[in-house]
Parts: sequence; structure tokens; C-alpha cells
Amino acid sequence: MVSPGLACVITIPQDPITLRYGFDGFGRVGQTTDPGPIPCVRRLSKQDQLSLEAQIATLGLGAPPESVVLATPCPTGMVQVDLAANGRRWSHRLPQSQAAELLQFCERCTGQGGGAELPNARYAWEGDPWAIWRQGRPSD
Repeated sequence: MVSPGLACVITIPQDPITLRYGFDGFGRVGQTTDPGPIPCVRRLSKQDQLSLEAQIATLGLGAPPESVVLATPCPTGMVQVDLAANGRRWSHRLPQSQAAELLQFCERCTGQGGGAELPNARYAWEGDPWAIWRQGRPSD
């Protein structure tokens, strides 16, 4: 089985809702304003997957030596990016203004203002997008 690539959940608090975008390790993307799983609504192109990785790197959101997951609510005016790659998970927070280009990328990829592909109801994921892939190993 092929190991999945970079995955992330991007959380943006907005009064009175919280918007979350999710990119799974298999090149799929979705969004939700609900606290539950993020549905996969379309498949990203290879170019978009590379663009996401480049944006994450440009923002300096690389993986620290040890995984750190922030469990507290993300403050207003900040964006929380939870990443997973190579079996590790880590989180970063940055000002919403600094993440503006990444948020525009998320909106475009999830089809806002454009035609998103039909939902793929068979796949949904939370903060640990690889839980099913890892066949029941507990999330960290």
C-alpha cells in the first residue's frame, strides 16, 4: 500500500462559526463549518497538491522534531494549521493576515465561486486523516 502524503486541517474562527478546510494525504479536499468530520468533496490536481506543499513551506510551517498538537480552541484573528506527514502530526498558529494566500488557495480548491466536483461520501476525516489507513492504530 502506498503511504499517503501531506495532509492538513486549517481552522479559521469566524463569528459566529468556525470554518475548517481539510486536505487529506491522498490528494482530496473538503470544507465544513461543523465540528464533525470534514467531507472530501473533490480531488486535487497534482499541481494543486504541489502548490499546497509549497505554501506550507513558504509560511515556515515545517515539522518540528517532535509532534505537537494544539487542543485548545484557536483564537479569533488566528488560523490554526494541523499537519500530518510521515506518521507525525503537528500544529501551528499564525495571524489570519499572514495566512491570506493559503486561505485563498483553500477557497479555490474547495470550489467556492466555482464548480466543485460531486461529493465523495465514502471518505471523511478528522484531525487524524490517516486513522482508517493506519487500520486502527490509536491516534497520538
